[in-house]
This record gives sequence, structure tokens and C-alpha cells, in this order.
Amino acid sequence: SYLKYNKQHVYLSHYPSLTGTYDKDKPLKQKLLNICGHSHTNNKWIDDDKGLIYHAEIDAHNYYPINIETILADFKEHYA
Repeated sequence: SYLKYNKQHVYLSHYPSLTGTYDKDKPLKQKLLNICGHSHTNNKWIDDDKGLIYHAEIDAHNYYPINIETILADFKEHYA
């Protein structure tokens, strides 16, 4: 499903999904980010080489749930 949060477009999926490639010339707010939660990895950026994919499963976050604000801040910091 799609989500628009604070002008950021996000695709929420169970499995990692390619939503586009990282274009350094465009600001993050103009990109469609993927937030997924299936892979059970401890690395939230494991698919970074494939696209704008963030793993939100608890395995990647010390077994605690995280909120959308934290995820978007992580994206901003990671792609700064």
C-alpha cells in the first residue's frame, strides 16, 4: 500500500520492493521509498544497493518496533 506522510511518498510492502533507483540529483521528498518487514535481517540497509529500501522488521531494530518519523529520519541521514 501507498502512504503519503509529510509530503513523502512511501510504498509499504511485506517483501522488499524496487520503487526506483537512487538519483542523487533529486531530493528525497521527490522519491518513492520502500519500507518492508519480511526479511528478518539485522541490517536495515541490506538492500541499499538495489534501491530505496528500508527494513523495518524488529530484527533490524534491536527487537523493538519503530515509528515512521524514525524511519524517515534514517532515510534522510543515510542519503544525505
